[in-house]
Amino acid sequence: MTLTAALFGYAAVLAVAIPRLLGGRWLDRSPRLALTLWHTSAVSALSAATLATVACFADGGMLRVWLAALTDGKGGSDMLIAGATLVVPALVVGRVGFAAVRLLRIRRSEQRRHLELLSLLGRHDSELDATILPADVPAAYCVPGARQIVLTSGAVTVLDDVELRAVLTHERAHLAGRHHLLVAWADVLRHAFGALPLFGRIREVTGNLVELLADDQAVRRVSGDSLATAIAALSCGRAPAVGLAASGGSVAARVERLMTPPEPLPVATRIGGAGAVLSLMTMPFLVIIVPTLFAASLVACPHLF
Repeated sequence: MTLTAALFGYAAVLAVAIPRLLGGRWLDRSPRLALTLWHTSAVSALSAATLATVACFADGGMLRVWLAALTDGKGGSDMLIAGATLVVPALVVGRVGFAAVRLLRIRRSEQRRHLELLSLLGRHDSELDATILPADVPAAYCVPGARQIVLTSGAVTVLDDVELRAVLTHERAHLAGRHHLLVAWADVLRHAFGALPLFGRIREVTGNLVELLADDQAVRRVSGDSLATAIAALSCGRAPAVGLAASGGSVAARVERLMTPPEPLPVATRIGGAGAVLSLMTMPFLVIIVPTLFAASLVACPHLF
């Protein structure tokens, strides 16, 4: 049962400690690494919780009990106890699946209605390669499922040509990077396990970080000052739930970051971050595999130990 306790303890530590460990302004300096660490931590915690039950199943001799019960047709209570060890994996998978199906149904319905609205009220601007929606409030967003960029007439009026190009480049970065998939997955985790700090915050953090990532990709082609000015001008506009807005995330922090770009993370820190990602991916499995291999070696070659 030691493995079971270690895995559950590991999952609990990640679920509580990661929001504290992965906070701070360093996120602004490497949003890609920060996204990878947050999402790898979430998957690692879920994997550890699931493997903990598998470890309990093996450590407690439940597999032997279950096989014996299946063979002789007896031991109904033992079968019940053995089957109970599979409850946690079933709950984890079932909870994630239920949240994913529910959110997918809601998002598809919202997107269908929004696309119908755009087809009725919007007009396609071939020069901008975007849909113009008649609305005074300046706003810009993309609808990832339809790979469509939407600008309100207010945004076209307020922004100059350079700022419009900056906004469009930002939105195309969202579409090219498929950032909506990360946001959707974070939304599923929040709805499934939002009571735990890691999963409760992952949606907000992901939403902020994908905006920084799109900003970074956009400023390779456009001026950071122009993008910052455009974001500030669009700050009063909001995208529908089916879209990613140019004014998403923390507008003030993004504008400051674009006007005064932070220093990139040192190479040593980035290497350390990559090592942390690798550790998070493998740790739950190493906790299971290493003791198992050691025990097998002990049985096979007892004279070596």
